[in-house]
Amino acid sequence: MNHYPLKNSNAWLGIFALILISGGLLVAQEGAKAKPDEKPQARKESEPIQKYTSGRAQSRTYFFKEADRKMGYSIYVPKGYDKKNSYPLMVALHGLGGSGHGMMRSRGLTQLAQQHGYIVVAPMGYSERGWYGADNPFARLMTSRRDLELSEKDVMNVLSITRKDLSVDAKRIYLMGHSMGGGGTWHIGMKYPDIWAGLAPIAPAAPRNINDLSKAKHIPVILVQGDRDRLVPVSGARRWTARMKDLKMDYSYIEVAGGGHSDVVGKMMPQIFEFFNKREKGGDKETKKTSKPNPKTPAPTPGRIQSRTYFFKEADKEMPFSLFIPRGYNKEKKYPLMVALHGLGSSHWQMIRYPGLTRLAQEHGYIVVAPMGYNSSGWYGARRGRTGELSEKDVLNVLGIVRKELNIDEKRIYLMGHSMGGGGTWHIGMKYPDIWAALAPVAPAPPRNINDLGRIKHLPVIVVCGDKDRLVRLARVWVERMKTLKMDHEYIEVKGGGHIRPAYEKLPEIYNFFNKHTRKPAGKKKDAHLGRTNPHHACLSRAGLGFA
Repeated sequence: MNHYPLKNSNAWLGIFALILISGGLLVAQEGAKAKPDEKPQARKESEPIQKYTSGRAQSRTYFFKEADRKMGYSIYVPKGYDKKNSYPLMVALHGLGGSGHGMMRSRGLTQLAQQHGYIVVAPMGYSERGWYGADNPFARLMTSRRDLELSEKDVMNVLSITRKDLSVDAKRIYLMGHSMGGGGTWHIGMKYPDIWAGLAPIAPAAPRNINDLSKAKHIPVILVQGDRDRLVPVSGARRWTARMKDLKMDYSYIEVAGGGHSDVVGKMMPQIFEFFNKREKGGDKETKKTSKPNPKTPAPTPGRIQSRTYFFKEADKEMPFSLFIPRGYNKEKKYPLMVALHGLGSSHWQMIRYPGLTRLAQEHGYIVVAPMGYNSSGWYGARRGRTGELSEKDVLNVLGIVRKELNIDEKRIYLMGHSMGGGGTWHIGMKYPDIWAALAPVAPAPPRNINDLGRIKHLPVIVVCGDKDRLVRLARVWVERMKTLKMDHEYIEVKGGGHIRPAYEKLPEIYNFFNKHTRKPAGKKKDAHLGRTNPHHACLSRAGLGFA
C-alpha cells in the first residue's frame, strides 16, 4: 500500500489552520452548527419512526448507540412522495466546521432534489470535524481515531435509517460531499463500493491512499474543483482525475474556471444531478462510457436559465454551458437564436445573467445560449494554440447541440460577445460566415487581421463601444474598414462609456438590430440601413463581468 507524503507541509498546515479559524466559511452552506446532544437519561437504542413532512427540509434525530447520545441529521423528502414508488437517494456530507443542517441549505440542493424527485439526507458525521473516517494528516491533527470511526459510523447509521423508513431505490443511492465531505465521499465510496450508484466529491480534501480508487473503479464519479481554490489546491483533483483515467473509470471532471473553494458547490449542483440521473448501480441508465456524448438530454424548461453539460470529446471532459428558452416555447415553431460569448475571466454563467439579456430574449422570443469557450481565457480561437482551438470548438459544439435539440430558425442565428467575447465574435463570424444572420461585437478586443473583414462583407454588424474604453480606437478602425467595404453596419459609441456598462445598456439596440436582419447568401446586395453611425450613444466601466 503506497502512501503519499505531504509536500510543503508548513504551507498546508497554514492553510488548514485558516480552515479551522474560518469555521463555516469553508463550506458552501450556511446555517447553525449542529452539536450532538448531551447524554440522554434512560435512552433506548431504538426509537419510534418520526413523521416525515414532504416538500421541506427536516431536522431529525436517532440514538447513536456507540456514542451513547442522540445524534441529529437533516433530510428532505420531495413533495408528492408516495411510498408505493422507489426514489433515488443522495447522501450529502458537509465540510469542515459545517453541519448536516447547513449542508442541506446549500444553494439549489433541495430545489433540484424536488425537480428530479430525490430524497436527500445530510448526516452530521458525529462532529463538525469528524472527517467521516478518512485517514489523512489533517484529520489526525484535528480529531481522535475514535472520532474518525464514529463519524463514518454515523453516516452509515443515517443511511440505514433512511433506507428502512422510506422507499429508496437500492440501485440509485448516491454520495456527494464538499471539502472535508469530499474527502469523506472518496473514503466511504471506496470503503463501501457496493452501495453507491455514483460519487460526487466537490473540492475534496482527499484521503491519503489514491491506490484505493481501484476498489471503486466500477462506480461513476463526477469530480468538481475550482482552479482558483486556495484551500484545496487544484493539483490534487487533477492527480485523482488522471488516476481515474488510467483505471478507465466512468468519470466526469469539471474544473471551474475562476472557481474558488465554496462557490463551486451551488454553481455545479445542476450538473451533479444530471450526472446522477444518467447512472444507476450495475451500469449507467443510458450508456456505459462517458467517452461518447449521452443521447438523452434534460427536458427544456422554458422561462428560466438552465445549466447544461455535454461531453467534450477533444478535451476529454464534461463541458458546461447556459441556455435560456423563452416561456411559451412551441417545438412546432421556429425561433431565432443568439449565441453569447463572455469576456476574459468570466463564464457562461455570468454572461447569460447580463442585466436584461434574458428579459429581452423573452420579450423578442429568442433562445439564448452561452458557451464556456473551454475556459475563462480561451479567446474562442482568436489567439493561436491548443486552448484557442478547444475554445472555438466548444462554441461550435454547443451551437450544434442547440440546433439539434430545439427548433431554430436557420436564417436567424446571431453571434454576440463582450470584450474577449467580442473578439471571438469577429473571429468566429469571419471564419464561419455562412452560419450567421448578424454579428454584435461589444467593446471587442479584435483579432489581428482586419483584412478578414472582406470575408463577411455580406454580414450585418452592430458594434458597441464606450468612448472612454481603451479599446475604442480599435473599434473605430474596424468601423472605418466596414464603411470602406460598404457593409451593412451600425456603430454605437457610448458617450462617457467605459468597458462594462454599455454591454448591457445597449442590449435593446442589439436585439432591435438583429430583428431587422435575416441571413442572406454571400455577395447578395443589401437593402437599406447601410453604414449608420451614432457617435452620441454610450459603452462600459471596468466592473467584474469579464474584460479583455
